[in-house]
Parts: sequence; structure tokens; C-alpha cells
Amino acid sequence: MDSWRCKLYYSAFFRSINTVMCLLRIKDLKVNFKDQTVLDFRGHDIEIKSGDKVALIGKNGAGKSTLLNCLLHEVKYTGCIKEKYHQSDIGVVFQENVYFKFLKVYEIFELVWNKPKKLILKSKFIKNFNLASIMNKYISDLSGGEKQRLTIALVFSQNKKIYLLDEINSGLDYDNRHELSKIINNITEEKTVIQISHYFEEVENWANKLIILDRGKMIYFGSLSKFYSINKHDSLIIINDKKSLSRLTQCH
Repeated sequence: MDSWRCKLYYSAFFRSINTVMCLLRIKDLKVNFKDQTVLDFRGHDIEIKSGDKVALIGKNGAGKSTLLNCLLHEVKYTGCIKEKYHQSDIGVVFQENVYFKFLKVYEIFELVWNKPKKLILKSKFIKNFNLASIMNKYISDLSGGEKQRLTIALVFSQNKKIYLLDEINSGLDYDNRHELSKIINNITEEKTVIQISHYFEEVENWANKLIILDRGKMIYFGSLSKFYSINKHDSLIIINDKKSLSRLTQCH
């Protein structure tokens, strides 16, 4: 879409919804890499409002991380992405996050929060994320689950307009995934979040909107209630061929 048409389209759109806080609109998005289309949302219009919890589901290579990189303006794309926020208003938790391994946990908080240790220990984030017992640990001694709790606490302690979570449960065992999911459910209650996940059962009671991708194509976007209404029976759907994909958008 030509840039002037994109601006005209979204100018009219945001004027028409001034009573509804729409934070993000994605239309006709397309990403090419080395002459190959890796993401193709042409013909699709995605709207994410303030307070939405969006689960982004798909197997490896489906285009989930590419979509997040588009939202971070890390890759070139065609189409329109219109945000009612600045890039500095985005909080991001990647699958893996790098820290200085010879720092202790409380020292990380001192650097980020610019507060002394005794005030940090009283913070609700330390309690909510169950971090008090690891404050004197070195980063290099943290388990995968502990490191993710640390990262998420640091990110959510900053008051952002939208949060992007990239497979934060990846590599964790069931107990750590379950604990982290409970924390996310509580901490994001009034926030706008897009979360990539391989575990649908861990986001189905959290999300109100669902995006399903396969091979760079969007095969479903909408509410969870609508998704359940067109998939009325409990089932296991394996996304590995066109027949399986069609079941996601047809009644059983």
C-alpha cells in the first residue's frame, strides 16, 4: 500500500474510533527475505486494543518472531503498521536474555531501578515474582526459570503501553512453566500483551484474542470465544498439513 494511502486510511480509522483505545493496527503486512516471502498477511486487517491479551501460536518457522520483529521495526516490510505509542513504550521479553554473569541479582536491580538494596527487597515485584530467595545469587548460578522471572520482573516494573513476550516458557520444565504462567496471568491483568507460545493450554485461559500462523500465513485471527464456537469439540490438532489447517477454521 502506498505510504500516502496508508496514512490516509489510518487517519480516518483512528478518527472513527476515538472512543476506543486501539493501540495497534496491522494491514496487508508482507516480509520478504532473499527473494522469499516469509510473512504474508495481505488481505488481513489486525486490530489490537488497549488491554488485549493476544496469544500468537504456530510451529517453528511459522513467522511468529518475524511478526514481533516487524512490530519492533527490526525488519523491512510492506503494508501498514500503525501504532498509538512510541517504540520506547514497548516492553520486550525475549526467549533468551543476556546479563553480566558475575553480577548478583540485587545488583541488576540496583542498576536498573537506581535504588538501594533495602528498598528493592520491599518492592512488590520481588514478592510477586518470588525473587527474594535469589537476590544474593550470581546471574551465572540462576536456573532457567529463575532467570526468566528476573527478566520479566525487570521488564514489567517499567510502565509500558504494550508488552511483547517471545516464547518465555521455552526450555522450562512443566513446574517452571506453570509457575511462570500464573505470574504472567496476574501481572498482565490490566496490560496489553502479545505473547508467543508453543503451549496453547497455558494461554487459553489468559488470552482474549488468538493469532494462528503457519508458513508465514495467518490462518486465524479473532477472539477465543469465536475460535471455540467454530471448533466445538475438544480435539488435538497437529499443524503439519493443509487438511489439519482447514480444521482450525471449520466446525467439527
